[in-house]
Amino acid sequence: MEWIGIDLHMHTQEGVTRDGKNDVVNFTYVDFVNAVLKFNLGLIATTNHNVFNIENFIVVNYLCNIMNRKALPGIEIDTSM
Repeated sequence: MEWIGIDLHMHTQEGVTRDGKNDVVNFTYVDFVNAVLKFNLGLIATTNHNVFNIENFIVVNYLCNIMNRKALPGIEIDTSM
């Protein structure tokens, strides 16, 4: 039995802030590919804040297909209580 790395909380859009912090992530597709390979991820989900960018997901999905990985669409919704 082989384990498959899964990350269901990946920000894949430049300018997305990190959770609870004021800094900004400078996302690149090279960084994305390097992270997938470094952590041997077989399944990822894009979860950018309050937006679903279809063009971004198409590129991410294409890159995952090249690497024989799977990508799921997603979104992280900010809420207040």
